[in-house]
Amino acid sequence: MQTVYMVGDTLDLSTITLRATKPDGSTVEVQGNNPALKVTGFDTATPGEKTMRLSIGGAYVDIPYTVYSDLTIVKSEAELRAALAAKHKAIKINGTVTLTDKISAASDVTIIGAPGAKLIANQKIFDAATSNVTFADLRIVNGIQITAKEATLENCTVALEAGGATIRGIQYNTNRLVISNSRFVTDEVSCFSYVINAKKSASELVVKNTSVNCNFFYGLNVPNRFTIDGCEINSTVTTDSPFRDDDGASYLNPNKNPVAIHFPAAKTNTDYEIKANILNTKFSNVQNVLRIYYTDTYVSNGKFDFKWTNNDTSVNCNNIVNCSSQSYGTLATLQTAIGGDLKYRAVVQKNTAITGDIKLEKINSDGFYYSGAKYVAKDGSTPYDFLGWYKNTMYIKDAEGYYTLKVDYSADGLDIRTITPVTNEALINELNDFFSKA
Repeated sequence: MQTVYMVGDTLDLSTITLRATKPDGSTVEVQGNNPALKVTGFDTATPGEKTMRLSIGGAYVDIPYTVYSDLTIVKSEAELRAALAAKHKAIKINGTVTLTDKISAASDVTIIGAPGAKLIANQKIFDAATSNVTFADLRIVNGIQITAKEATLENCTVALEAGGATIRGIQYNTNRLVISNSRFVTDEVSCFSYVINAKKSASELVVKNTSVNCNFFYGLNVPNRFTIDGCEINSTVTTDSPFRDDDGASYLNPNKNPVAIHFPAAKTNTDYEIKANILNTKFSNVQNVLRIYYTDTYVSNGKFDFKWTNNDTSVNCNNIVNCSSQSYGTLATLQTAIGGDLKYRAVVQKNTAITGDIKLEKINSDGFYYSGAKYVAKDGSTPYDFLGWYKNTMYIKDAEGYYTLKVDYSADGLDIRTITPVTNEALINELNDFFSKA
């Protein structure tokens, strides 16, 4: 729904659909041209930030909008660069503007799309430095990188029209990114490697009322603080899709990909606590709803706040949680938050699985020790105990002794696994000391 207007503009609701969630979790859709739909608070006689209310029966939604009197109209890359250099605060793209190189803004700016307007960004950088940038009512094509203090996408479509390419959609290096009332789409032969990609963990992502219904490998790559509320996240990748990773493995990989929410917590700067809110969101056709990494340090330090409320994973979601490196001790917290029969998978890295009643026994500056974990070989057997990490190296063990474990991606999706016996007596003594419960 359009959220930016010029003085004198009229309201057109004919193309929108409202979806309301009932207390029982069911939804109902209302078309914008429904005669019973009432609008109050819409006024473009004067400029300013305002709020309109759409209501039907006893239900309503408040929608903020902005009215401008001084929009700068641009129709080309050169005109957009000139308007940004002149520090115009509100710029309206009319037609199609294609970026050929990095583009910069020296002050806060809102960039609005006229009906049918496109910003073909081609993965170029939009650099607002320490200023804020808002994109509204705009179709952003073929990926964009955003650097800013804070960034907002309101009522935007982020599209791949790439003719077969695999591209990251929104890459952002900001303190905060807010995406609302937007959608991500692809053509049939293109795919997002990441729909959204956080470039720094110590930041915040808020995604509300947004549809991700497209081809993707990883959906939302999130920072330490994120809220996903009222969204739909559905992968359209199928067994017939042509997409392959750099090692030749299919993007549709049982137990592994696609992933709806990809969450590698910061391994350093762990004072920036985790606050995760996943609310009122429907997930479908993904192998893993949530894949997490490196969260055990936060749980151990009491800095892991996770909320899961009124989400739907009933349509073809293989695992709710995939616990990767140094995150197995987080399972109990996730089980409490999510409830029910939590279907999960644990991997050491990549796609190499472990199984068992896994418990975090020790965590310190030298590493992580887990008990109850069994390494799962490619044939499904469990010939080794998986112990964890000591000084950044993974270790497994059997009756004969200790082994280092290294894994790398492979075309079969099951990883190249290198297992090497430990023969150094001094190191064996260190491992005996570290991988003990005492």
